[in-house]
Amino acid sequence: MPVITAIEQQSRRERVSIYVDGEYFTSLANRQLQNVALAVGEDVSADRLAWLKRQSETGKAFEKAMGYISYRLRSEAEIKLYLRQKGYAEDVAAECLRMLSTAGAINDERFARLWVEDRRRIRQTSTARLRSELAAKGVSRDAVDTALAGADMQDDVTAIMELVQTRQLERRYEDRQKLIRYLGGKGFSFSDIGTALQRLDDRSVRS
Repeated sequence: MPVITAIEQQSRRERVSIYVDGEYFTSLANRQLQNVALAVGEDVSADRLAWLKRQSETGKAFEKAMGYISYRLRSEAEIKLYLRQKGYAEDVAAECLRMLSTAGAINDERFARLWVEDRRRIRQTSTARLRSELAAKGVSRDAVDTALAGADMQDDVTAIMELVQTRQLERRYEDRQKLIRYLGGKGFSFSDIGTALQRLDDRSVRS
């Protein structure tokens, strides 16, 4: 039966190299080593060796995923696609996603809420565009509805009026049709655009 002949700390990563019968076999994250209870001199079956290989792949996938979400939060579907593109098997990706969820690193409801708050506050993105963006990221309709309901949302007409005023869009787009096309490109309906611009015109006349 194969024997674990060495467990050596790698110099540049928080991983250890596992040697079986004197030859390198696989590697594990330091945190994984504490859970697998390996010891030098231990006899290992073929099934246990296969399990160790899978643990190694899962650990690497977890590290990759954590790096991927370090730049910004990601939806579960985004992470799943990322792992697939990196070549990880479906079962490894599934286990990695379970670990991320347990660690609190992924949560689609939280992701949707923060996405809505950020896009609405900074870019005055329309409700329809927010729904479309989150759907494209694989977030469920229920999670999107919860995020929109829980956010401090203005109606789209008010959002358009603030956007036009704060960015002085009527100066940048003296041609009203160009302004309408710009606002339409941000996902606002032409009905809401027309209402918002009419209210701004009325306000300008009164002042």
